[in-house]
Amino acid sequence: MTTHQEKLFGPIEEAFQISGRGCIVVIVSADVSPDVVLNVGDRIALRTPSGERYESTVLGIEMGTRQVEKLGFLVGPEIDKQTMVSGTTVWKCE
Repeated sequence: MTTHQEKLFGPIEEAFQISGRGCIVVIVSADVSPDVVLNVGDRIALRTPSGERYESTVLGIEMGTRQVEKLGFLVGPEIDKQTMVSGTTVWKCE
């Protein structure tokens, strides 16, 4: 059990692995909680629909500007694409 508070940031739409960089998780910006801001260096928790929980750190952030704006987060090396199943949510640890 954690001793810190967690606030829901949003659901992961997709995840992919970049060789030499790590795992990128992608969230549609319309699905992001307006009350939670993530910055590089923030601790996050990733919760899968089956109840598994992984902690990581935001190592990088990118925002897309195609038809739908998406946010991409580079997470720590302890997370890989196979860990991030559909329905996983990102929580900010405070």
